Amino acid sequence: MWLDNRLRNVVNEIQNSQCTIDVGTDHGKVILTALKEGRTKKGIASDISFDSLNKAKLLSEKLNIPLDVRLGDGLRVVQDGEVDTAVIAGMGGKEIVKILTDFRGQISRLILVPHRDSRLTRRYLVEHGYHIDKDYMVREGNFYYSIIVASVGEDTLTLSEQYLGRNTIDNNSFLAYILYRKKVLEDILTKTDNKELREELDVVMEYCGEKEE
Repeated sequence: MWLDNRLRNVVNEIQNSQCTIDVGTDHGKVILTALKEGRTKKGIASDISFDSLNKAKLLSEKLNIPLDVRLGDGLRVVQDGEVDTAVIAGMGGKEIVKILTDFRGQISRLILVPHRDSRLTRRYLVEHGYHIDKDYMVREGNFYYSIIVASVGEDTLTLSEQYLGRNTIDNNSFLAYILYRKKVLEDILTKTDNKELREELDVVMEYCGEKEE
């Protein structure tokens, strides 16, 4: 199966798992690739869309890879302790936080890819018993994605880490994102003033070494 750069990185983060759930699985390529490569012994694909879940089911049958498909909302389809790894990608940070909040339990390893509001995701993790192990940027076409990997533990975040992540893998994608985000924020703030966006721009400017002393 062909995976784009974002999904390939997500699969790479699934390691030595007994059971992994892919929330909002859509086509199921992430969890099926992880199963094929032996990264997890059992795979669960969940989605609120019957049509999306059926795509994953049909692909698993075509590839002859056993896959447990469950129709439902977020992590509500599993019991506490049933999975040790959860992948939640393809949605915004607010949606990811809601899924984690609604789950009455804790999962050992989380692999999260918020398409926006990544700061909310990071803050939720450290405020609810998780340590952010990896946090890095990947680029796919004209879009930038933060891949956040967390495990159970204590952690704190600086203001810069809240907005920009830890950049645990130094790459050109992160540097390109910083310049892109700086321009986006400057354009927005010429039209409207927003305290949080202003704060984020200050963080970006400081990172770039351009903030006035």
